[in-house]
Amino acid sequence: MAFQLKRESTGERLVLDEGNTLGTGGEATVYSLPDDRSLAAKVYLKPSEDRARKLVVMAANPPAGASPHTADVDIAWPLGLLWTTGRESRIAGFLMPRIDDMAPIIDVYSPYARLMSRPWFDYRLLLRTSINLARAVETAHLGGYVIGDLNHSNIFVAADARVTLIDADSFQVRDPNGGDAFLCPVYTPEFTAPELHHLGLIKTERSLWQDNFGLGVLVFLLLMGGVHPFAGVHLGKGEPPPLFSRIASGDFPYSRNKRPMIAPPPISVPFETLDPELQELFRRCFEDGHQEPESRPTASDWQDALRRAEQDLAVCETNSQHQYSHHQPVCPWCTRTQQLGGRDPFPSTEAVANGRHHRPIPVRRTLALDRVPTWRLQEQRMRRARVRTGINFKTWHWAVLVIMLWVVLPALWALSSFYVQPLLKFTGLLAALFYGMTAAMLPVAAGMVGWRRAAAVSRGAIWITASALGLMVGGGLIAFISVLAFY
Repeated sequence: MAFQLKRESTGERLVLDEGNTLGTGGEATVYSLPDDRSLAAKVYLKPSEDRARKLVVMAANPPAGASPHTADVDIAWPLGLLWTTGRESRIAGFLMPRIDDMAPIIDVYSPYARLMSRPWFDYRLLLRTSINLARAVETAHLGGYVIGDLNHSNIFVAADARVTLIDADSFQVRDPNGGDAFLCPVYTPEFTAPELHHLGLIKTERSLWQDNFGLGVLVFLLLMGGVHPFAGVHLGKGEPPPLFSRIASGDFPYSRNKRPMIAPPPISVPFETLDPELQELFRRCFEDGHQEPESRPTASDWQDALRRAEQDLAVCETNSQHQYSHHQPVCPWCTRTQQLGGRDPFPSTEAVANGRHHRPIPVRRTLALDRVPTWRLQEQRMRRARVRTGINFKTWHWAVLVIMLWVVLPALWALSSFYVQPLLKFTGLLAALFYGMTAAMLPVAAGMVGWRRAAAVSRGAIWITASALGLMVGGGLIAFISVLAFY
């Protein structure tokens, strides 16, 4: 279904169609422009006045690097506003640079996803991605903006490691003319600084220091095989705390100044693989920055250190795709390939050409074929221990009930029907009480001892069977007597 929006800068009417949809989210849909492949239109499902005022400020104050005409677009920034064409015209969305041939950053820092989609992406390109990410963050900061929710879902990476930030309309924006601050309405716990975890973030103004924490997490993910800096093995008692709790408590597994409650994951990339200067920056970000957020490395600090680390890379003699910090005595990626059973995190060009990077990791069997899991043994023990409770009736109770059903009630009914008819109402009430009570009680009793056991007249169920037969036989006798007496 096609609809029209008016471009504010030129007054041109743009025709957008659902067939040109590039992506849809919970708040907006992104459309391509048939006449301009360099731009895309983001249209809100429910436009609001607050969002419109925020977009006006952003469109009037773009940071450097946001123009679609520059070589590298660091941020998909609102470049022009789009208005509805109805009687009450209002801002419905904006134009922004179109992002083509780029993938979410998770497809880059996740080893498996990277092997499947970009097997040529080596460690040098991961460093370059980190540099470009830091540059994009610095672009926002130099423009006076706080990203607020810097996370894996709003960063895209090109094949040559160029980086573009999307969802710029969620940035925290302050009007440079002295107006109000438009706060960031969203957050992602795994990328949120510890000092923010106990606050109501929707109404909290954030700072560049919190962006610096999220940047540190993303750089760590890129350089450490997709492992979160606060992931690891819980060393304390009880259930392991979730990731955001570890962030809030500052349990950085590679801490120097305190004994953390989290140990590094056993199969993770060793922290010592990183360039020593990068190791120091990560400790500043996650250890020193826990108490002093302003001590976290800035985007500029990361760029300088990452560039020096890239310049000092050594190249493996066995595999030219293995590039590592020069302080390492041997190639850590060759060692890691052996640890992973032959799965090379940075396969050679020959291995990629032969498709060997798609082969699954060989897994050695460590459990016996006849091994029964602990949970299954526990379940079996519970089933064996599930003893059915006995019926809380003594034997003479059952005997009285059976005699009443088989003999007494049919005899009283016969006596009342043929000889003492004034007792007929009383006998009928007594019969209804006993037979009704028995009919209601038998299913419960049979369920307590087990239906199979009751049907088999096994021990403990014989009285139930006798009562059931008494219900049928006694009821039949009463019906037969009634026919003889009254018909």
